[in-house]
Amino acid sequence: NTPPPPRRYSSSNDAVRGLAVDAADKYVYVVGEHDRIEEYYALTGVHSRSASMAPRSSATCVSVVGSIIVVAGDGLGITLLTSSTLSRTGELRGHRAPVTCIGTVPRCTGGILWTGCADGTVRSWSLGV
Repeated sequence: NTPPPPRRYSSSNDAVRGLAVDAADKYVYVVGEHDRIEEYYALTGVHSRSASMAPRSSATCVSVVGSIIVVAGDGLGITLLTSSTLSRTGELRGHRAPVTCIGTVPRCTGGILWTGCADGTVRSWSLGV
């Protein structure tokens, strides 16, 4: 069997730096080297909406915890967005170098988030979702 050809999900020519699928497998969230997050329907690849994440200029990772989209990258902060509107709901701070990866425990009560950064530090956060 030959796999189907890949679909183009990104609506821009930016490099894709991170992507995540929500727990219901309904949406795919894509972040890139500019300050935007893109949302696509997971089954069809149709673009649903996008939003600015300014002043963040380059995201490198994204994850979904409940109704919260977690984005990190070039800065020391971790941006929290609500999935219903793609608007910023908060920021987590505590790393001393850029965040390089995000891990989640989505089915855990409270929404546990793990982040790693360029200086070798790993942190755990409770999002209360």
